[in-house]
Amino acid sequence: MALVHFEGFDAFTAGGGIVADLANSGQYFGWTSNGGTTSTGLLGGKQWESGGGGNNELFFTSPTPIVTSIIGMRIRIPVVTATNSVLLLYDSTGATQIGICITGSATLAVYRNSTATILATGTTTIVAGAYYYLEMQSTINSSTGSVQVNLNGNSEISASGLNTQNSANTNVQGIQWRWFSATTMGIDDFYWSDTTGSAPYNTFLYNATYGLRVETLFPTANNSVGFTPAASTNVSQIQETSSDNDTTYNLTQVPAIDTFTHGGLSSNPQTIFAVNVTGKLRSDDVSNMTVRNKLISGGTTTNGVTTLAPTVYQYIKDQYINDPNTSNPWTGSAVNNSIIGYERIT
Repeated sequence: MALVHFEGFDAFTAGGGIVADLANSGQYFGWTSNGGTTSTGLLGGKQWESGGGGNNELFFTSPTPIVTSIIGMRIRIPVVTATNSVLLLYDSTGATQIGICITGSATLAVYRNSTATILATGTTTIVAGAYYYLEMQSTINSSTGSVQVNLNGNSEISASGLNTQNSANTNVQGIQWRWFSATTMGIDDFYWSDTTGSAPYNTFLYNATYGLRVETLFPTANNSVGFTPAASTNVSQIQETSSDNDTTYNLTQVPAIDTFTHGGLSSNPQTIFAVNVTGKLRSDDVSNMTVRNKLISGGTTTNGVTTLAPTVYQYIKDQYINDPNTSNPWTGSAVNNSIIGYERIT
């Protein structure tokens, strides 16, 4: 699996509800939220924020359980409060395995099940309101478990020979963010990978010199039109940084394709780890409707995973580690010149 998922939260809508992805041959997985909001991130775009009080939660679920996982995210903690959890990892049954919390000394600690069982602690004093890029590699096992925590690319916690297994399973399949405080915690530029793939996806992705950023590029103009816009032009109906569902949309009763150009990257990255193509749709047809995303790079058209359209709005997301036109890693110009879209197949 290697790179499981990445997210910049730029297209998230504030508030609760399902914001799940469709992939893996139609299997549902991805994001769900219970409240929360969005605000401007450190590098622009959006970040997700808990609403405070422990009542607003964000979850991500992997399509398959993972024994050794690597998780990275940009965090901002406005008030440093002892025993507050920064990150929780769950197994395939929803049972807590391990997490990261704040200690009474304003440092980070890794714990099993609850903050009453601390496994290892760091030394860096967390400053209220500051941004950090936090990464954790963890292996779940009752005796040979291990954790490695990095802050801004530097080692913060490293421990092995641990009991990191709280449930009957030696895996992690879910992540939860919930801040037990009246203040909010910001999350941005997230990735999750495992150690089954090849470099660089089987280790930490953050670079202390160049950093790490997830950037979202939105449609700018029609490239080809097959759907019917609810009003105006096809691109005008999907030029939105927060989805409005049935307020603006394109529709078709027959097989059709829409494709669009999109905005460019804010800089020319040193490395592009992956590109996602994302669409949001629903079906109000009584018959089954199959759909997929489209990507055109250079002279190569690539179809995303074919899936059955849901009856409520959901995201379809396809991930490309390499440029399908060259089979090599993406370049900034290739990303900027690509064309994206969607297709109703049946």
